Amino acid sequence: GAAEKLAAVREKWGEKFTWRIARRELRQWLRTSPTGKEVEAAVAALLGRGVDYRGTITIEEGKRFGKPCIRGIRMTAQDVMEYLAGGMSWSEFLDDFNNLTEADIYAVLSFAADQRMDDDYRLLREAVI
Repeated sequence: GAAEKLAAVREKWGEKFTWRIARRELRQWLRTSPTGKEVEAAVAALLGRGVDYRGTITIEEGKRFGKPCIRGIRMTAQDVMEYLAGGMSWSEFLDDFNNLTEADIYAVLSFAADQRMDDDYRLLREAVI
């Protein structure tokens, strides 16, 4: 199944393993064994890697137009991603926004990865099923 395939990919790549490689190899595997249950299992295996962000990333109507925010404050997940993508280091970011923590950044990154995986999942389902 998908969990075994993911473990084999980790073993094959060793220290060079990345989630990008895992996604690519699982997509190739899915092309050769396409059933809905296998798609679900592969996506679940990939999504299981991240930080549990459910207590950190919140969505409240009326706050930042309902965008995902960090712990209910007015900093959105997108704001964090834009600061970091713009070249701000983690330490600079945490110094500037001292009400946030490193765990908050990990939560944002995990949330963003899951959003990406949801997009990948939709594409996989459309391609395979």
